[in-house]
Amino acid sequence: MLGDERKIEKLYPTKIMSNVKKVAHGFSMILILKEDATLWSYGNDTYIGFDQDKDGYSNFDELTPIKIMDDIVDIAAGDAHGLAVKSDGTLFAWGDNSSGQLGDGTTEVRYTPIKIMDNVLSVDAHEYSSFAIKNDRTLLGWGNNYYSQLGDGTMTNRLTPIQITDNVKFVSAGEGATFVIKNDDTLWCCGNNSDTKILDEVFLPGNKITSNGIIFKDEVSTVCFKK
Repeated sequence: MLGDERKIEKLYPTKIMSNVKKVAHGFSMILILKEDATLWSYGNDTYIGFDQDKDGYSNFDELTPIKIMDDIVDIAAGDAHGLAVKSDGTLFAWGDNSSGQLGDGTTEVRYTPIKIMDNVLSVDAHEYSSFAIKNDRTLLGWGNNYYSQLGDGTMTNRLTPIQITDNVKFVSAGEGATFVIKNDDTLWCCGNNSDTKILDEVFLPGNKITSNGIIFKDEVSTVCFKK
């Protein structure tokens, strides 16, 4: 899925588009945010956000970028779902929804973008989980929570956004683990620690991020990170 009309591996960089501001790469699609605030997408046409009157899964690919939306300021892509924030702070989502990663309260695939919430500043996603920082700097998460990567103290998937913590300026979602930078420049984390991603040598499923900087599991607490 290199976007050049051919399914041939490229041994050297190939130009796809000009005036690109940001790109988000999923397993089944690629999202491109251009400088003019237009959103473009290509990949598996079940998930790219373009309405083609589908009634089920498609094995066809869009091999070149097609325009999806206007007035976009931020994007994120999971394995097969997309998130886009418009300039007025509205969040839209589309694609695979098997773990509730779209945040619409269902597990139904959405072929075109649907509105999820207002007052969103930025987003991130990975695999089947989604995250949003709102204008008031609260962090919300939803979708797959198998490793407690949502940081809510459970391992329960969430079909709608739930608040995780506050005073957040950056979030990065990874392979079953989530990292958060707060306004005071402290780094926080939760989720899978099987490969010491979290670096505190504590396996974290079932833990949660709290406002006082402590990660809790049952009756045991450990400081996750200090700057």
